[in-house]
Amino acid sequence: MTRSRKSLGRILRIVDVVLISMILSSCVSKGKDKWPAIERLDLENYPEAVFLSTDIGSPSFKAKHFYVIADSILISVNHPSEGQKVVTLSDLYSNKVYGEYLAYGNGPGEALICTDHLYRDTLYINDVAKKKLYTFVPTTIIRNSLPLESIPVFDYQGYGLTPFVTKLDSNSVLCENPYYFSDGQSRIFNNAKNRFDRYSVTDGPRMEHFKYDTYNVSQGILVPINDKVFYASSSKPLIEVYNKDGSRLKLMVGPSQLPARYSISQGSVTFKEKVPYAYLSYCITDNYLYFNYIGGYYEEGYNNLHSTILKFDFNGNLIASFILPEYISSFSVIDDNLIYGKGYNDQGETILKKLFRE
Repeated sequence: MTRSRKSLGRILRIVDVVLISMILSSCVSKGKDKWPAIERLDLENYPEAVFLSTDIGSPSFKAKHFYVIADSILISVNHPSEGQKVVTLSDLYSNKVYGEYLAYGNGPGEALICTDHLYRDTLYINDVAKKKLYTFVPTTIIRNSLPLESIPVFDYQGYGLTPFVTKLDSNSVLCENPYYFSDGQSRIFNNAKNRFDRYSVTDGPRMEHFKYDTYNVSQGILVPINDKVFYASSSKPLIEVYNKDGSRLKLMVGPSQLPARYSISQGSVTFKEKVPYAYLSYCITDNYLYFNYIGGYYEEGYNNLHSTILKFDFNGNLIASFILPEYISSFSVIDDNLIYGKGYNDQGETILKKLFRE
């Protein structure tokens, strides 16, 4: 038995070395500084909770994402659809609609292509095409019946194309750089300087040109917390922790291997055969940061995927993991016993899920 345990331990250490080597070769551009600390996320060493789920209704609007705040406010970020606006605010229990905001379109005060995320109780809508970041505070909007014209908008026209933007302070935003990408196996090296950039209202044009267009294979999540910035990749099993000045603090890899293959056509890089899903969304509360990890591949649907929520403190220490019975995209942690998430029913329709401890 002792010999078997030693052999197993040796195998696990080899797997860890291989995984870390693969991650380092695929996420660090040539000539970059080394990480001061590298940590393997092994969920077996942390408290684990298993959750069950129930469907609590399918709203009439076609939502991309759901969020729940202030106990009863349901935020829906919607797909483009005739007569449907980007954001709907409603009551979680009565379905009363408080308001709908920001029409899809190319006119003034309209949005074209939107990404979104919720930072505590603030919803950010990033119009990728028009390079505008809208800041919604639903509790204030509902309490004061505010119109769309009162919603703050940050214009970052001088920055390049970016899928993820978040507010840093009143005068600046953090922009993800999707061209910060390299893959040793495919010999793709863009040599971008930074994973993210700070862009202020006084900045002029800051466009860079790279050998490869990696926008579709290099996206993730940026979460500024106190003096740190967390980055979680949507396609690689890695979380990076930085100081706000961009200097590196810690790289966390795992909790599973998720190798990807790439194709290059006319300088554009795409996934070959299937798309890896790693960290797709986050939730931040007063004391903890949660990431939604998938660890699988999207091929023809979500039936073969499920979510694991990883809980971290604000120093990047893993605290616990919550195993969900199915795939969710966006999610809201009410407490460690209750989570709301956007999922699908048996017919493949968008539905709001209530997830709770077993």
